[in-house]
Amino acid sequence: MSVIETFEKLDYKQLLSDYKTKHGKELKPVVRRKNSVVKVPDTLICPKCSAPSSYLYANNGGKGQYQCKVCASLFSKKN
Repeated sequence: MSVIETFEKLDYKQLLSDYKTKHGKELKPVVRRKNSVVKVPDTLICPKCSAPSSYLYANNGGKGQYQCKVCASLFSKKN
């Protein structure tokens, strides 16, 4: 049987605020290289915390897995 995982819903704005309080600085968006082959779609958001694409990494070289910089969640486009 397949494992069905349900995400605990988080708010990325609250997580960013907590990060700033804890570390004394803001969590910056992902810096993308100009010649990067793999692109993260602008419409993609994290399913766990709803962080926008500017906080998402293309995690496995264009094979559809992404990682959120804010909540560290791994997910695919299909989620």
